[in-house]
Amino acid sequence: MKKIIVCIAVVIVAIGLYAPIVERFYTLDFGQDLAKKPVHIVLLSDIHSGTFYLQNLLEKLKAAKMRDELDAIFLLCDIVDDEVPIDGAIKLLESLNAEFADLPRFFVAGNHEFWGDIAAIKQLMQTHGVLVLDANLPNVCVRINKWNLRIVGVDDPVKMGVKNGKISLKNR
Repeated sequence: MKKIIVCIAVVIVAIGLYAPIVERFYTLDFGQDLAKKPVHIVLLSDIHSGTFYLQNLLEKLKAAKMRDELDAIFLLCDIVDDEVPIDGAIKLLESLNAEFADLPRFFVAGNHEFWGDIAAIKQLMQTHGVLVLDANLPNVCVRINKWNLRIVGVDDPVKMGVKNGKISLKNR
């Protein structure tokens, strides 16, 4: 009986530790001008300085670029983890720089970045050619595939001081 309980516990833990990459694809229709090419954006989040999926992720990004289906990369929340060495995030940024330096890349910090050294993390992103969107630069206008886009991002809402559903950008 004890062996069965141990086996069940091991299976439960293994299932709990299994965290596959989640891929979701969305199409947003804004009454598109058919003369314009669509914009393909990759959103990466919750990587937590990990390297487990890095090679697979980079291969998928390269394949998308080869198919002309990659126009911008968004790094949103928890790219870095406050409790895990930053090496994985640095590898990711170096790889993005090597393979995708020609694409616009944006970063918005999440709670784990704020729990760590947020200033150093933002500097790291900027050093690797990633535009940091925060209270100092909450939005930027870019032109991608003949589309004029305004990209907006603010820091972790808890750190931004959300009150009554509104984010205050004063004194930031």
